[in-house]
Amino acid sequence: MLHIAVCFVQLLRAGCKEEFAYVITQTLGGVTRTICNGVLVNQWFAAGENPTLTSHSAFAFACRDDGEPGTGAFVYLDTIGGMQSHRLATPVSTGWDRVAPPAYNGGLADPAPSPAAAVGALVDRNWGGTLPSNIMFSEDPRNAAVGARYYRVSVTAATSAGAPTGARSYLGGGLRWTKAVSTPLRTEVVPEVLGPFSLGGHDSLYEIPYDTEANWGAGQHHAYLDTTDPRWSDPATRRVITIEIFDAAGQRLRPAGTTPVDPGNAGVAKPFFFRRWRVPTGLVDNVPPAALTHMFWWDNRPLTAELLGFTVNGNVSTAKCLFLTFPGGAQFGVRYTASHPNAMFKHSHDITWIRGRNVPVEGGALETRNPTNVTIETTSATDSFANLLGSITAPDSSGVPRTAQRDRCAFAVTLYLQGKMTDGSSAPPYVSQTGAVALLIG
Repeated sequence: MLHIAVCFVQLLRAGCKEEFAYVITQTLGGVTRTICNGVLVNQWFAAGENPTLTSHSAFAFACRDDGEPGTGAFVYLDTIGGMQSHRLATPVSTGWDRVAPPAYNGGLADPAPSPAAAVGALVDRNWGGTLPSNIMFSEDPRNAAVGARYYRVSVTAATSAGAPTGARSYLGGGLRWTKAVSTPLRTEVVPEVLGPFSLGGHDSLYEIPYDTEANWGAGQHHAYLDTTDPRWSDPATRRVITIEIFDAAGQRLRPAGTTPVDPGNAGVAKPFFFRRWRVPTGLVDNVPPAALTHMFWWDNRPLTAELLGFTVNGNVSTAKCLFLTFPGGAQFGVRYTASHPNAMFKHSHDITWIRGRNVPVEGGALETRNPTNVTIETTSATDSFANLLGSITAPDSSGVPRTAQRDRCAFAVTLYLQGKMTDGSSAPPYVSQTGAVALLIG
């Protein structure tokens, strides 16, 4: 959903004129963000001017446009959460239910060009949680030439070659959208059940909510894929997700010229295309098979961060309350682990410290954006007591300001670990642990 606010300045003095600035907010995944703020950047337009507004926000997202009737009959995966599907590293389709052998990061979000480029970067992201997904149905498949009325989404384990293996499972939870129904005197928001239905020997069918049939509310999704479902939650196995469409009688439809899905239920050939969104802008590829299949790789296992103790000159102290007294040159460090079960899905960890009361904040770091997956207890980089305690300026007995080494203070030390997991909208997950220690030079 896109919201545009117009701010204007009205100057009534002679020789003055009206000017307009635009502030644009957008809601995706339940989060509203400002993606363009003309007031903030002092971008004003005359009353009769046709402005061109450009957003450089990483969160900006084009609103859905299913195309006017007569612009072509097509279906493709549009978004996963607030993420456009071209950011999914899915191999090309090689059959109605399979894809080509994946690269090392096949099925992940925001693929890196190589494993080395992924270290410490927010790329090669594992999917997790519930993925609210939208399918782009153009308006033309509903016409008599195609007659598309229902869709179905299935999940199957994939082999290393991208082929399906084992049982196929279908998304079957209840789904309803809301729509606005209006008369000349009133508008009412009402629910519409989209499925699941059983027709023509097929189960788990959902009605296609065409935009020209109702005033559908914003922010509604065609499928909710719960990646924690025990039927398909194994993080070591990638999955292939297949989208099929059906007519009002429950007959499977396939694009004209494609090979039937299976000999026992060949389906009906119709003039439409399945497509795959591969690049941010430009052509959306036609998919030759009789259904639309993408690969996903999710991993919901948690991050683990443990602040195990503090070290001085390599010696570990694990007592609950620590008051450490050492010379100023003594080296202080942290004993810790920070990991994800799959090192690919760890972004980085930081170890920071704050000295004393945090007004004003006085602090630093022992580790900064370290991408190493620390599964075995290890010691952080260290710093001396003297550097950590710093200096203090205070008047001497005669009132003259003097700077001297601070000899004691309390510290809060925090281990912060960030992962990469995404549901298409939410920020990457993180965990943290904080410990307290007092240092004294003596």
